[in-house]
Amino acid sequence: RPKPGAGLAHGATQPRVGLWPGHDTKAGRGGGVVVPREGAGTMLQGAAACHPSHPGCSTLGLAACIHSAHNVMMDDNLALVLSPQSFHNIKPETDIFNNINKQFWECWLPGAFAWGYIACTGTNFCIRTRALAHCGWFPEYTITEDYALGMELKCHGYQATYLMLYLAVGEAPEEIRNVFRQRSRWTKGHFQ
Repeated sequence: RPKPGAGLAHGATQPRVGLWPGHDTKAGRGGGVVVPREGAGTMLQGAAACHPSHPGCSTLGLAACIHSAHNVMMDDNLALVLSPQSFHNIKPETDIFNNINKQFWECWLPGAFAWGYIACTGTNFCIRTRALAHCGWFPEYTITEDYALGMELKCHGYQATYLMLYLAVGEAPEEIRNVFRQRSRWTKGHFQ
């Protein structure tokens, strides 16, 4: 985690783990902290690190990545900035479960955002906290609260953008049972 205030744009708050009392970034689970209604928060995977290709990664680490997203958020019209995911534990030549999913991150999402679509994939995004509060924080009516949040932001008239820059590296499930558990949760949540 970055030091308080390190690498954050003017007016941004320090990234926090939880988003409202008694919850973490997955709706309805665990304990968290309260985030102020002004500023912006950044969500990354729990094991996230700065992507090696990101300028400043070697000297500033994760703070450099967060700073990139917060700089885009200087546009007051934006409520959310999403960047693509990458994984340290998956090699493209052995990615039989399509965790990397380059078609989604590099083709579909940029096109969808160009048409005004708002996607929130649960990690590697920066969100304006007043927009999050206005939408009632993370929706609890589905287990895919991240995607539901994108729909709530759109319904409330907010705008978002896609930053086609790999900022952080996370970890993907490697065991087949965990991959199927994850995909099953995503499928169930989208039907909810």
